Amino acid sequence: MSDNVQVIPTEELENTHTRENNTITVFPFEYVEALLGQSLASIFHAIDSLKPEHQERLSMTRIENVKASASIVYMECKGILDCLEPYHDASLNPKHRLIRVMLRCATKVLECSGLAKARTTRHKECLAYARLAKDLLTTFHKVFHPATPQGEREDSLAQFLVDHGPPGRPQVEICGAQSG
Repeated sequence: MSDNVQVIPTEELENTHTRENNTITVFPFEYVEALLGQSLASIFHAIDSLKPEHQERLSMTRIENVKASASIVYMECKGILDCLEPYHDASLNPKHRLIRVMLRCATKVLECSGLAKARTTRHKECLAYARLAKDLLTTFHKVFHPATPQGEREDSLAQFLVDHGPPGRPQVEICGAQSG
């Protein structure tokens, strides 16, 4: 093992995804799996809070709830990307590389959305967020699930990128996990 890579047992993982003294901490596969699983659950709950039956228990308007949901989804995606930043593609499991590509796309879409200016849930940006959220959750689950064959993972990600990727660049290289 190289001097600039350190693998830490899971019981010693707290606050270890930083760079210090030119050392990059690389977490074991199980940690990355747990991180992605927890984030998938958080994204699910943020989206699930938009159901009408949950609205009556909230002390915010429907549009505030949509904006809060989008903020939580964005923060979760950005948080995962920050944790995966020290990893080179070769050090990640293939499905983790695909998830990173999907999350890069989703964060760019959320950063560029005009959702903050929306005044009603019928605003086009609210509808676009609903579609992105549904597709993100569906694709994340399909790519993350251990029983999904790699070809189906790549097809799901490719469709997500076609639907939500940059216009004119729907074919993003997914094998090398480049999101542009």
